[in-house]
Amino acid sequence: MSDNASPPASPPEPPVFRLGLTLAGAVSAGAYSAGVLDFLREALDAWERAKANGKDSSGNSVPQHKVQIKAISGTSAGAMCAAMFVGTLRTQPAANPSPLYTAWVDQIDIDPMLDDADLLAANGVKSLLNCRILDDIAQQILPSNNSAFSLPPWVAENTELFLCTTSLRGIPYNINAYPGGENPYGMALHAGVMKYRLISTGTTPSLPIDAIPLAANAPPANWDNLRDAALASGAFPLALQARITNTPLEPLLNRRWEVPDDKVGRRLQYQHEITPAISGPSTNFTALCVDGGAINNEPVEHVRLALSLPPIPSPGCPIKRLERDLKEAEAATILIDPFPDAQDFKEKYEARLDLWSVIKGLVPAVMNQLRFKADELILAESMGVGSRYLISPKRQIPEDRKGQPNLACGALGGFLGFIDRAFRHHDYQLGRLNCQRFLARHFYMDMQSEGLGDNRQLFANTPEAYKGAAYFDGDLPAIVAEQLAAKPPNPNILPVPVIPLMPELRDITAAIGSQKLDWPKYDRKHLDGLERRIRNRLDGVLTRIMDFLNIPVRRWLLSGFATLLRVNPAVRGAESIRKAIETALDKAGL
Repeated sequence: MSDNASPPASPPEPPVFRLGLTLAGAVSAGAYSAGVLDFLREALDAWERAKANGKDSSGNSVPQHKVQIKAISGTSAGAMCAAMFVGTLRTQPAANPSPLYTAWVDQIDIDPMLDDADLLAANGVKSLLNCRILDDIAQQILPSNNSAFSLPPWVAENTELFLCTTSLRGIPYNINAYPGGENPYGMALHAGVMKYRLISTGTTPSLPIDAIPLAANAPPANWDNLRDAALASGAFPLALQARITNTPLEPLLNRRWEVPDDKVGRRLQYQHEITPAISGPSTNFTALCVDGGAINNEPVEHVRLALSLPPIPSPGCPIKRLERDLKEAEAATILIDPFPDAQDFKEKYEARLDLWSVIKGLVPAVMNQLRFKADELILAESMGVGSRYLISPKRQIPEDRKGQPNLACGALGGFLGFIDRAFRHHDYQLGRLNCQRFLARHFYMDMQSEGLGDNRQLFANTPEAYKGAAYFDGDLPAIVAEQLAAKPPNPNILPVPVIPLMPELRDITAAIGSQKLDWPKYDRKHLDGLERRIRNRLDGVLTRIMDFLNIPVRRWLLSGFATLLRVNPAVRGAESIRKAIETALDKAGL
């Protein structure tokens, strides 16, 4: 061999299995989503440490394939979880207890939300509840100067983050059906999406600029924008304070769309091709926003599109469908949704035409419909699809307690969890447990020898021990066989975990710290004090509203005399809320 011969080429890097995470709306059940995220992070950190050491904590060889998060989307409490998760990204393992646990279990509680200090301000009532605690948490976890931020190996450079809001202002559009038409078709887009890009430095190669960059040296305004967007997305209408967002126009004008195409199925189109009717010298778009879940409660489409595009997508490029086959899949969306408990069908149904019955039924009808995305959910449910998955609450409910919910925080539209820390702690732990079992029992690819596609290369260095092995507290092939018996796309699957659990994370105690997750109980003696604080809060809110509207009977209506006559709205409202809480506690066995 010549002295000038080139050294042998290094083996090519194995392909990366890409993940897209979607965090659905949850209110206080955001504690569940926080638990899922924290365990997922621990699993990925432990795997990276084992790969760096060359063996796991039991001395065994470690799978060498790569898994990276490429996109994250969230709405309402899910957006707040997503922003917190991103804001606490570090190359070193997460703190213990995690910032998400501290925020969702220890800090978000009803007591500070019933404080009336915000009502003393001169600018009137902003919401039924005091949201100062949310501002404090957001400032702690998402400071303007996030110099410790860095991307761990399991987060890809240029990962996209989408936070969904409901813009009360809306973005105006004038669509001309005919060139040069004088009477355009006017409409407004109220489904707001704040988009960010996670990068190592303060610049981004993405063209066109369609996102706000987040990096350790990013301008403080970028982190401020993320904090405002997270609070805006979580602003449950009326109960929590609406928020003002300021979006730079360039990312707004470069919003991406999927459009049909006869030749390629779907292609990419940017918003500047569908021009918003925005004019003026301002470089920002200011809008008043409320809960993103009011329009889009499970924004899976944003992460699916991000996974379907090349790293630097160009206008008009075809959008590739994610491969679904368990032998071929190289990317997957995971929907983390705390609320899909079983829906009961009421055979006895009385259709009433009075106005109150219509109003009372409208809100849950709209919310349930917004959550019903048949294409996403059906594919997530299918055993043979390797591109879409769902993590939702599931606990072992004793036979004598059938009918109880899986979540402790879920009742009263998700607000019940605010009244007791034990409820939020339970749901956080359940999220960790469900994530552990998802990774061990459900999130796998097929490594049977016949017909392998990209997975042959992806899992080329997977030790034989991980191919169909018992690597959790049960036999994975037997579990998969049982699942396939109920929904059999193919009985001959050799499952290999996409994210292998290291030995220290396989036992149930690694998830919840014990062998059993106990159902919490609420001490009813606290209800008297809670009702009193609710009444005082309602009294303050109503007083400020009546002062603002200059209603002359305001003092009498809220007086002790009105209470004796049972016409005081604050008293009656507090009594009704207490009754609803007691009913929810009884039904849930809490």
